[in-house]
Amino acid sequence: MLEKMKIAAWKWHWCLYLVLLLVYSSRGDKFTVGYITGSQRRPGDYVYEMPGRVISGAISMAVDEVNEKLMAPMGHSMDFTVAETYGQEEVSIRQVAMLWAANVSAFIGPQETCVHEGRMAAAFNLPMISYFCRDVASSNKRVYSTFARTRPSDIDISRSVVAVLNHFNFMHVSFVYLKGKHHDYSRLAQAIITAAREKQIAVHPIAVYHQPYHYESKLENYTRNPFLDIVRDTYKDTRIYVCVGLWHDHIGLMLALDALKLLDSGEYAAIGVDVETYKADQATQYLVGLVANDPPAQAMRVFRSYLAVTPSPSPSYPAFSKEVNRRLQMPPFNFINPLEILGGLKVIPVEAAWLHDAVWVYARALAESLSIGEGPRDGRAIAARMRNTTYRSVMGYTVHMDENGDAQGNYTLLSIDPSRPPGLYPLAVLHKSAPEVRFLREMNWPGGRAPLSEPPCGFRGEKCASHVGAWALGACGGTLALLVLAALALYRGWRYEQELDSLLWKIDFRDLHLPEEDQRANKLNSSAGVNVNNTNNTGTSEKSIGGGSTGGVRSSQVSLSSNPDLDFRYSAIFTEVAFYRGRLVAVKRVRRHHIDINREIKKELKIMRDLQHDNVNGFVGACIEPPNVCALSEYCTRGSLKDILENEDIKLDNMFIASLVADIIRGMIFIHESPIQYHGALRPSNCLVDARWVVKLADFGLREFRSGELSPTDPNTLRTHIENLIYLSPELLRLAGWGADSLPMSIEFREGSQQADIYAFGLVLYELHTRRGPFGQDAPPAPTMLRKIANPDPAPYRPPLEPLADRFDCVRECCCECWTEDPITRPDFKSIRTKLRPLRKGM
Repeated sequence: MLEKMKIAAWKWHWCLYLVLLLVYSSRGDKFTVGYITGSQRRPGDYVYEMPGRVISGAISMAVDEVNEKLMAPMGHSMDFTVAETYGQEEVSIRQVAMLWAANVSAFIGPQETCVHEGRMAAAFNLPMISYFCRDVASSNKRVYSTFARTRPSDIDISRSVVAVLNHFNFMHVSFVYLKGKHHDYSRLAQAIITAAREKQIAVHPIAVYHQPYHYESKLENYTRNPFLDIVRDTYKDTRIYVCVGLWHDHIGLMLALDALKLLDSGEYAAIGVDVETYKADQATQYLVGLVANDPPAQAMRVFRSYLAVTPSPSPSYPAFSKEVNRRLQMPPFNFINPLEILGGLKVIPVEAAWLHDAVWVYARALAESLSIGEGPRDGRAIAARMRNTTYRSVMGYTVHMDENGDAQGNYTLLSIDPSRPPGLYPLAVLHKSAPEVRFLREMNWPGGRAPLSEPPCGFRGEKCASHVGAWALGACGGTLALLVLAALALYRGWRYEQELDSLLWKIDFRDLHLPEEDQRANKLNSSAGVNVNNTNNTGTSEKSIGGGSTGGVRSSQVSLSSNPDLDFRYSAIFTEVAFYRGRLVAVKRVRRHHIDINREIKKELKIMRDLQHDNVNGFVGACIEPPNVCALSEYCTRGSLKDILENEDIKLDNMFIASLVADIIRGMIFIHESPIQYHGALRPSNCLVDARWVVKLADFGLREFRSGELSPTDPNTLRTHIENLIYLSPELLRLAGWGADSLPMSIEFREGSQQADIYAFGLVLYELHTRRGPFGQDAPPAPTMLRKIANPDPAPYRPPLEPLADRFDCVRECCCECWTEDPITRPDFKSIRTKLRPLRKGM
C-alpha cells in the first residue's frame, strides 16, 4: 500500500512539472513592430500615390514566415501594428513617437522620409529598418546608430554608374537630371556626380529638366521634348550624356541627339540611370514609353549609342507578387482589388520585396541577440548585428548589408541586341569587386568602338596647334608670323586703349532717378517711408540724392521690410538706391571732393565692369562729378549676411549655412584668381544676398578710385567704420598703426592681401555658426579689441572656441588654421573648400 502511494506521488510530481513547464514555455515574449506606411489620402489630396496599398501584403507575409520558421521554435512570437502617414513627413514623425509610446520593439519604415525619423529611433534606442528611404545622410552611424535599410541608397547605384564610365574611359561627361514637382532626382544626380569627381571624371555641363517626357508616335507634340534645348546648348562641350530620371525620359534624349544629327558618326553616347527594377518580359517598353504603342522608327538605330544602368531583375518575383496580392485583401489591410473577378492583379513594385526583407533582417538580428542572452530592446546592439551581413532576398538573389547598414543593390547594364526584337537586354552584370563590369555579350558600338569622351584636340580645338595656311608661308612663314603677332599685339593694345578711353563705366549722375509715372516708385515712396524733400508736378514724393546741386536727379532710401515689391520680409535694411535705365541699383558714396581720372583708375574701373561671376556683386558704373562721386552696383533685395545674422527670425540650419559658406568660397576663389587679386574688406556686411538667397561679394576693388577718401565725420558712421576694422588681420592692423599705444593717425586703410582675406573668412565662418559676433558676445569695445589683435604678446587674441563645441570638427579646425598669426601658414580657399566638404552632406 505504501509502495502504491509512493508511485502515485511520483506520478503527480511529474504531471505538475510538465504542467509548469508547459505554462512557462507558453509565456514567451511577443515582439510588436511598428509598420509606418502611407495607404490613405487626406481629404482634398488627389495626388498622393498611396504606395502602401500595393506593398503592405508583404509585411503580413514576412511576419507569418518569421513566426513559423524563427520565433515559434524559440518560444516567442511577432506581430505588427500599422501607422498611417498620409504621405506627410510631419505625420510620419508623430507616428514614430506614438509607436514608441505604444512600446513597439522596432520600426519598419517609414514610407517616404527617414532623416528625422531615423534620429528619433536612435534617441529611443530602437531599431529602424527602412524599405523605402535612400537618403545618403542616414548612412552616418554616428547620428543614425539604430538605422538600417534594405533599399539601396543613392550612393550604391552611383558606384555602378561610375564603374561603367571608368570601363569605357568616359572621363568627361555631361549630366542631365529631372527635378520636378512630383519627381525629384536631384539628390541621386548629385550623389553620382560626387562619386564621378572622386574618380577624377570631369563633369561639365550639368542641365536640369522639370517635366517628364512621354513619347507618342501619333501625336508629335504630346509633350514637348525638353532635351532639344538642352542638347542644342551643350553638345559642343560634351560627347557623353548621363541622364538621371524616369526610364521613358531617356527616349527623349536619344531623339534629341538624333534630331541634331549627332549619332550618325558614333561620336556621341548616352547612359541612362533607371532606379526601377528591370523587367525582362517588357524589354520593348524602354524604346516605347508609357503612351506609344510602337517604338520610333529610328529606335534601333539611335539606341545603338545608349546604355542603361538599372537594378537587376528578380528571378522569383512573380510568385512573391501573387502572394502579396492575395494578402492585400486580407486583414488588417482589406484592400479590395476590383479587377480580381476579371483575373487582374495589382502591379507589385519592388518596394514590397524590400519591405519583406526588412522584417527578416530585423528578425534574424533579434533572434541572434536572444540566443546569446542580450536584451531584445537594445536597438544599437541589434542594429550592429544587421551590419556586415549577407542575406537571401525574397527576390531570389543574395544581398550584402555593409558596415553602414545599407543594403547593396544588384545592377545590370542594358543595351539593344541586334539579334533580338527591339528592346533593351542585359549586356553586363555590375559587381562591387573587380572586374566591376562583367559582360554577358559583346557591345556593338556605331563605328566599331566606344566614342571618345573628349576629342583629341579638345571640344573647341584648344589642344591642337593650328597649321592653317602653313603651306603658303614657305620660307618666309616665320617672318610673316612675327609680323602678324606684332600687328595683333598692336591691335590689341590699340583696342584696349580705345576701351579705356571710351569710359563705358561712366554714368551721368542726372540719369539716376525714380520714374515719375511708375507705379512701383509710388509703392516705394508710400510703403518704404521716403524722406520727402520736394514734390514734382505729378504729386509723387521723391528725395534728391544729390541735394540741391543736381536738379532733377532722384533716388530713394527705402525700408526693404515694408516694400513688397522688393520681396524682403526678414529685416529692415536701409540703403541708398536709385533707378538707372529702369534698373534698381545701389549707390555707394565716395567721400572725395574731386577725382582725377588717370590711366590707373580707368584700368581699375574697366576691370570691375568686366568681372562676371554668380557670387560677385555686379559693378554697374561710377559717377565722377563732384560732389556726387559714387559707385553703382547691382541691388540685392535680401540685404547682407550681417542683417541675416542679427535677425533672430531667420533660422540657420546646417544646410543653409553650408550653402552660404559655399557661395562665399566660390566668390573668393574667383576674386583671388582675377586681376583684383584680393578682396580686402571681407565681412558679413559685404556679403550681400539676392532674391534667390545666393551670396554675392561686394565692396572690393576700386582701390585707386577710393584712395584719398576722407574719414567719416558722423559719429555713427565712424563707430561702424572702426568696428569693421575688427575683420582685418593682425599684420594689417599693425601696418595701420593699431599696434602702438596711441590711436592711429587715420582710420582709412585700403591695404590687403589674400592671406588677410583668409583670416577674415575665418571670422565670418565663426560668426555664421555662433551668431555671437566675430569675437563672441563678451568681446571688449572695438578700439581695445583692435589693440589686442595687433599685439600677439603674450598670446594671440582670438575668438573663443567653446561656442563651436557642438559644430562640425572641420569648422573648428578651419577657423583655427585661418586665424594663425603667421600669414604664410594660412590655407588658400581651395584648401578650405576641401576641408569643409563635410558641411555639404546636409545639402
